[in-house]
Amino acid sequence: MGTNSQYEGGMGRIGGEVMYWDKNDDGTTNIFPGGMPGARPHDHIVVNEDGGVEYMRIDGKVINDYRDYHG
Repeated sequence: MGTNSQYEGGMGRIGGEVMYWDKNDDGTTNIFPGGMPGARPHDHIVVNEDGGVEYMRIDGKVINDYRDYHG
């Protein structure tokens, strides 16, 4: 996952659901439906600056992973 050296994040609502979000240094945003993830299993969505979904894990299953780790 990306790094967040200048912390930017917080709680918010998307479609009426409370979600935790934080920004990565590469401009992507992590979204955690259900609030802060902690150590428990959690859903995780990563969107890019254009709003495109780069990664999605729901109910422990990776639905898609379009991130490019090799630049």
